[in-house]
Amino acid sequence: MPSSTSWCPHCKRAKAWLDDKKVAYAEIDVEKSAAAARDHRKVSPRGTIPVLDADGEVVVGFSEGAFQAAIDRAGRK
Repeated sequence: MPSSTSWCPHCKRAKAWLDDKKVAYAEIDVEKSAAAARDHRKVSPRGTIPVLDADGEVVVGFSEGAFQAAIDRAGRK
């Protein structure tokens, strides 16, 4: 996570939220890598961004509640 772009306001909000929560992440800009774009389309066929992958649990679009729940579940694994 998160799959994002540099221009997306929702991606910026997601990254700021993750930073505020001190959640470590590796950002993948789907516009800078053809391979990342292909992988992104597998989990988000409509191309929705951002996409969070929390230890295999994928959240498409930014929602604080959904992100937190996925991160919490990943932490319990």
